[in-house]
Amino acid sequence: MSTTRLFGLIYHLLNHEKATTSELAKQFEVSTRTITRDINTLSSIGVPIYTETGRNGGVYLLSSFVLDKVLLSEEERKNLLLALKGIRQLTPQISGESLAKLQSLFQQNDTDWLEVDFSTWHRRENGNDTFDLLKKSILTNHVITFDYISKQGPQKRVCQPYKLLFRSQAWYLQAFDQQKNAFRTFKISRMSQVHVTEQHFFRSLRLILPLN
Repeated sequence: MSTTRLFGLIYHLLNHEKATTSELAKQFEVSTRTITRDINTLSSIGVPIYTETGRNGGVYLLSSFVLDKVLLSEEERKNLLLALKGIRQLTPQISGESLAKLQSLFQQNDTDWLEVDFSTWHRRENGNDTFDLLKKSILTNHVITFDYISKQGPQKRVCQPYKLLFRSQAWYLQAFDQQKNAFRTFKISRMSQVHVTEQHFFRSLRLILPLN
């Protein structure tokens, strides 16, 4: 019996609601007899999994089922809580609510030993606004314009934003510069007057080179 496959079965059913034993067998590259045995195993340990026969039948999980804390080790639960605490800087409301729910579910509240803060010691009042605008433009595929201080002096840039990157104590934007017709990496602290335009762009599979 493969524990990894048992987890895989649960996650697959959570994402697809229903599957046949043949589909699951093909998905996990085992026989239908093995899938049937896995279903019985999951049922025996309390996972609400069931099957229905007939033309429209299949394998299901009860709609009220959620992953119980026993499916994660204590170390995995702690790492998950710490990861959520780390990304609260990016989505404070959502991450904060998720953190509180998981702390209650896991009955763990000992994550206060770590605090993650992406801001600099010298805070810029418009820093959060700039970050939010960039995040919005990336998620909605909108072209942005902004002023940028480079080695050549201040410049006006028009870009298709692709990715936010945190590296070496600073935030960067990786974007396709429409004027240069190439990908560029911009340090966010050097950006100002960021404006999200009404112009949409198609997110292609262009390669974004890593920051050197």
